[in-house]
Amino acid sequence: MAASVEFSFPSTSRSTISQNAFLQSVHNHFQNVMEYEDDKLLEVAISYVPVAKIQMCAIERMRSLQKDIKTGSLDAPEMHLEEAILIELVKWFKTSFFSWVDCPPCHFCSGATKHSFNTEKRDAKVTIRVEIFKCTLCDTETEFPRYNDLATLLITRKGRCGEWAKCFMLFCRAMKYDTRLVVDNTDHVWTEIYSPILKRWLHCDPCENVIDAPLMYEAGWGKKLDYIIAYSKDEVQDITWKYSSNHRDLLTRRNMCTENELITTLIAMRDKRWEILSLERKKFIRKRLCTELVDMMKEREPNENEKSGRSSGSLDWRLQRMETSWKPYVWNVGEHQEVSIKYRTSTNTYEIALLDGTTVKSKKSWENAIYEMKDIFRKEETDWKMTYLARTEGSENAKISWKFKVDNNNKVIDRINIRVSSQAYQSGKIEWILCYDDNCTKIPKESEKHFTLENLNTVTEFTLTAYLSGGEGRTAWQHSQILRQGTDSLDYPMEITIRLRNSS
Repeated sequence: MAASVEFSFPSTSRSTISQNAFLQSVHNHFQNVMEYEDDKLLEVAISYVPVAKIQMCAIERMRSLQKDIKTGSLDAPEMHLEEAILIELVKWFKTSFFSWVDCPPCHFCSGATKHSFNTEKRDAKVTIRVEIFKCTLCDTETEFPRYNDLATLLITRKGRCGEWAKCFMLFCRAMKYDTRLVVDNTDHVWTEIYSPILKRWLHCDPCENVIDAPLMYEAGWGKKLDYIIAYSKDEVQDITWKYSSNHRDLLTRRNMCTENELITTLIAMRDKRWEILSLERKKFIRKRLCTELVDMMKEREPNENEKSGRSSGSLDWRLQRMETSWKPYVWNVGEHQEVSIKYRTSTNTYEIALLDGTTVKSKKSWENAIYEMKDIFRKEETDWKMTYLARTEGSENAKISWKFKVDNNNKVIDRINIRVSSQAYQSGKIEWILCYDDNCTKIPKESEKHFTLENLNTVTEFTLTAYLSGGEGRTAWQHSQILRQGTDSLDYPMEITIRLRNSS
């Protein structure tokens, strides 16, 4: 049940913005968001976007969805072209345009680095700060500037959530979307796009390639949210309540200012900006704002898509920030006589399918369905358009395990068929080991695409583990790869098929 919170709407004073540091930051963000309205910059930005290709992919996506709905293989609402184009825009930005950087490679030897310290601001127009990383091999210092200049980001095309959100918002404005930059006070940034068809703002996180899953930060990442403010050329709005399913608990963490001070400040800034708007535009925004305020009063339970942990950044980095929902996971089977558990690296998704191909369950993100792991991450090569699982940079070896268990006392495993893929370069090594009861069997390289164990009698659980090691030079971590495939591939580089039989 939503917390009972009383809001008063005082008169909008034109007085100087409060000296409160948080309110000052809100004011600064609202001023800075006007940089996205530079016509010359928007013209440059749109030249980077493959608009025709995105539109074509959107149409193909709609046709495929409509076909699945008509044939009865999918129960889902039809998709509007506007929504399909947005999905393809986010996908293109994530997979082809921008790159994530946790720790940049050493500029001298290309070795792994660790953060050392930050320098003061250099040029307020070009950088926010400069992070200094020290190489773990040669101790050389490498600089990583955190650029905030939009024209510069079009060239560098790398960073973390701040750079991602700023550059993506620029493209959205260039595509004529009504867009706002969303700043989470607990250290994350994303965007929202207004849909005239759905008549509401859509949460859109380019780092995660996720649309319309606002509860994922609280439910999936485990964030303790306090203030989430949205900024656009027309308005500034506190939208925190949309991103939480526990308003009462959320309210206890809002101590940067009083609710009255926040509302007063937002209305004052909004009214000042509205002085240049037409009456029709102001009428439209007021109506839209009222609808949003009513919607935000409702608490909603998170769906399955919103329960996944963060996917952007290395696993070590996410674990340090406590923004992943990973914990040892066991695949429970037993409801059906035969099932296949499949993983697709390109989309970072798992599926459980029946013998006839019908999908009965899906799960997002590779680390959300593994039993054990060490020094491994999912790598996307935007230049070569390939994706795979590999060792973390600087690590000598890595492992990843999946565990399967029969959750039915009347069933045992009769047959296991495994299909996986490995790619080793130079002296890189990969070993796949299947363990059940007190037995462990190595899967030979030539059998990776068809390895079968039958007549297992009393087996009710097993684990499949990949060990990655070897390699040469500074990029040794990259010389052992598993489940490698193209970023556009729809194949499954891993499939484990399990057939059961009665235990008696």
